[in-house]
Amino acid sequence: MAILVLVTVPQSKAVSLAKVILAKRLGVCINIVKGVDSYFW
Repeated sequence: MAILVLVTVPQSKAVSLAKVILAKRLGVCINIVKGVDSYFW
């Protein structure tokens, strides 16, 4: 089962939030859309 979660945060907080989510294994892939940056486990 896949779950998609969309969150709106200020650009300045996006990368730090992505790193926390990945570090805690709460997400597998994080996409930050403005510059289309992707972060993975």
